[in-house]
Amino acid sequence: MESIFSNTYSSSIEASRMVSNDIRLYWEALNIEEDTMNQAELCLVEMVNNAYEHAYLNQDGPVIEIKSYLQTPRMLLMEISDYGQALPQEVLVESTEKSFVVPEENKPETWLTSGRGFIIVEQLMDTIAYENKDGKNTFYLGKRLN
Repeated sequence: MESIFSNTYSSSIEASRMVSNDIRLYWEALNIEEDTMNQAELCLVEMVNNAYEHAYLNQDGPVIEIKSYLQTPRMLLMEISDYGQALPQEVLVESTEKSFVVPEENKPETWLTSGRGFIIVEQLMDTIAYENKDGKNTFYLGKRLN
């Protein structure tokens, strides 16, 4: 029988840390390589933070659902779902097409943190999809395994 990680979290500033701690145990049990785990974990944390900050507007309590499982041929899949504000498709496209700006000490305009999450996810994941269905927003992320 195929192993699936499935858990529900209450949105909060700490939710991404809780998700990270739980998912690593699951991925370690699947013998996922350390580099792959680190990249997938970073992307998962970014998406959970986005759900809290943007879908739920920093509101503590609403549900964030996380699923992860292996798919053949050797693909690690993650699903991040929330029931908050939907992400307009044009915002997703615009966010993933931006260039990453390296913060510079003497240029405060480069210090912005917003908008970097999607760029990171776009660069580290092999597949990304978004669906809004019946008030549920779900991001599907895939990472090929060696």
